[in-house]
Amino acid sequence: MKPWSSAVRPARGGAASITGITIIIAAALALTPSVARAQSTGTFAYVAPTSEDRGTEGSIPEVLKEEAPRPRLGVTIDVGVESAFVARGLNVLQKGSQLDQNPIVAPSLSWAIGDSGLSVGFVGTYQWAGDNREELVKAGVGNQQDINLMYERKISGPVTAYLGLTYTFFPFADPSVAGTQVPSILEPKVAVSLHTAVDLGLQVAYTGCLQDAIAGGRQLYIHPVVWKTFEIDDKDAVDISLSGGAKIWNDPTITDNLADVQADIVYSRSIGGSMHAKPGVHYAWTNLDGVPFEKQHVVWVSLHGDFQL
Repeated sequence: MKPWSSAVRPARGGAASITGITIIIAAALALTPSVARAQSTGTFAYVAPTSEDRGTEGSIPEVLKEEAPRPRLGVTIDVGVESAFVARGLNVLQKGSQLDQNPIVAPSLSWAIGDSGLSVGFVGTYQWAGDNREELVKAGVGNQQDINLMYERKISGPVTAYLGLTYTFFPFADPSVAGTQVPSILEPKVAVSLHTAVDLGLQVAYTGCLQDAIAGGRQLYIHPVVWKTFEIDDKDAVDISLSGGAKIWNDPTITDNLADVQADIVYSRSIGGSMHAKPGVHYAWTNLDGVPFEKQHVVWVSLHGDFQL
């Protein structure tokens, strides 16, 4: 599992305007079905390392490796519910405050194509509560759809590189409100990860808004991350991650949402080998012009369940 036009960022004093387009790129990690537990924050193109990548400290006993079922088709179906939709530090569906809790449901379908390193998938994000839902959909902020393509290749030892492309569109937007028919974004991205006792990653992405009406969302995003997976046993694990972000907007007059920080704790429970339940708690911050520092934060919870074929 982000950029948005200046028209929809919180106005001074914390009130939200919806006269423009929010540009959100969904989780690249939802497109890594070959891994039982992937980073759940929705902003990285990194996958959880294998035991061989981690070395002996993080390795899994051979008996557990033999018993662990392997997906046959490389297909993963995931359905997630989150109390807020946060992207690159911003509570996207807020009505007037970063702390607003307008919940979403996010179904996804992804396919890892054999051993080619290629994966393709679809993610939908739908707000299901909150009295601003209809107006956000009309403005091209709600009911986001994402089509993702990613290529993963191990470079050397614990180093893996990624190339990704995400097409985001808002088919239910009202052109008279959003300013264009089916607001669309194309975002290429590159990433590299280093899998050791503590895993490190760096992603660089460019958000290319395809219509002039949403040109305010164009930006370069630089995103480092550090995370650690704690294996409890063959069925349980906890992922802890800390990430940051820096944005270079095409519009140099934009001074808010230039930086963000996010922390995530996600517990994963294997159910019957091919199914996983993943509750999580999350925190994010971003700088917002005219908004007091104590109101620039957001905390939310999530619950995802996936089934692998």
